[in-house]
Amino acid sequence: RVVFDPRPALDALRVELPTAKFALEDHEGRFLSTERFQDASFGAEAQAVDFEYLRDCKAVRVVVFSTDSTAEAIGLHGVTYSVGWTAWLDIAAAGVTKASALEQVRRRLNIDPMHTVAVGDGRNDIEMLSWAARGVAMGQSPGEVVAAASEVTGSVYEDGAAEVLRSLLVRR
Repeated sequence: RVVFDPRPALDALRVELPTAKFALEDHEGRFLSTERFQDASFGAEAQAVDFEYLRDCKAVRVVVFSTDSTAEAIGLHGVTYSVGWTAWLDIAAAGVTKASALEQVRRRLNIDPMHTVAVGDGRNDIEMLSWAARGVAMGQSPGEVVAAASEVTGSVYEDGAAEVLRSLLVRR
């Protein structure tokens, strides 16, 4: 895990987005949030904490949800961020993306780069889709995600990821 101090980013975002919901994954793998997130974005239920508690954490990932404004103009420094769907912002330590994490796994497992496959549908998947030898955008992906991919599969409703996985199976 690559951790960072979330305080500067949280403070800047709170000024610009005072009604936003803030959440983070801490260095121990706990998911903490100022308000309940409606979906299973973290894959686990977040523990409710106040904003000051979040500021004092060591973060692996910070997530901001706001329908008030765009965070692209806030000018975050020392972190890597991507704008998710319309109101979602993912923040990680500088230089940390899904692609950088997958590259570490690929090297550790000694996998040939030509045997890499990634499937995604969000703006935070763009680097990963460009990194993979076979980068596949889901059918419901926004245009910039499709542009980063080498191919497009069916949407989540059409089991597009399952289609890609089936294509990887060796038939005898």
